[in-house]
Amino acid sequence: MKKFISFLAIPMLFMACTNDDTPEVKDPTPSTTVSYKGELKVGDIISGNESDYFVMESVVSVTKNDSTVDVVLNDVKFAERMPYFIDVTLKDIPFLAAENNLVFKAENVIPFMNTDTVPNTDYKFAMLHGAIDGNELLFNAKMADELAPHVAGKEFEFSGTEVAE
Repeated sequence: MKKFISFLAIPMLFMACTNDDTPEVKDPTPSTTVSYKGELKVGDIISGNESDYFVMESVVSVTKNDSTVDVVLNDVKFAERMPYFIDVTLKDIPFLAAENNLVFKAENVIPFMNTDTVPNTDYKFAMLHGAIDGNELLFNAKMADELAPHVAGKEFEFSGTEVAE
């Protein structure tokens, strides 16, 4: 009988030692967002012919997570005559980081448009690559060739400087 009582006491001892108010373990590297203001070129940039692309001032935000970045092109257009501006969010782009710089690259990225909660396959980016060096962001992106003619192969080039908040 003593053995049975001792056997029952062990689980009770562990139950008495548990703490239901244990704080949640927080992510040691919380995500951080930095915005960059600069020049965004959109169109057939590789041609080198300025009439094949247009330039707009834009703000691009980069949110650094554990091992990926999210890149948001704020208030941009795909064509000069496009009647409205949109936000394009490219999520979960892998990156490599060193002391004061970060390099990111991805292929076949399906963007989120404006406040959409699902990615939009009509605007797939065939490639995206960029770098943050100190307080400067440079990136290039190209939309997939198999898309609708008005966006197929469209190129994006951004060069900007960190915006002080």
